[in-house]
Amino acid sequence: MIREATIADWPEVDRMARAFQAAGGAWVDYSPDVFRATFHGILSSDQGLAIMPEGGGGILLAMVAPSPFGRQLAAQEIMFWVDPDVRSFGLWSRMMAAYEAWAHGKGAWPIGMTVLDERTGTLARRRGYEPAEMVYRLV
Repeated sequence: MIREATIADWPEVDRMARAFQAAGGAWVDYSPDVFRATFHGILSSDQGLAIMPEGGGGILLAMVAPSPFGRQLAAQEIMFWVDPDVRSFGLWSRMMAAYEAWAHGKGAWPIGMTVLDERTGTLARRRGYEPAEMVYRLV
């Protein structure tokens, strides 16, 4: 079962944020204080989503905001992490379905997500997502 995260989940969210940052090549420093404020802001906003599985092991954070190019709302995933030991149990797909339902309920289109590797990109393409851009960072 996928549920909304709460501030009481912070220790688990912090642990997963550290794992997410390490898996992404650590292109930016991780500051627990800054990320806790981000997490709290998402929790307290009606434009934010923070979901996780009932048993732990994953987190998806997202926001909806007006598109800078048109009149529609756009949804964007901010962080999506599933612990390696619970991957391949369908958790990613269940969390994506919850994210998509939430975004549709907000009237958002398009729905965006960023992936850290080609394996996750393959999963996204199977759900109908298409590559939209490539991101480069000067580090």
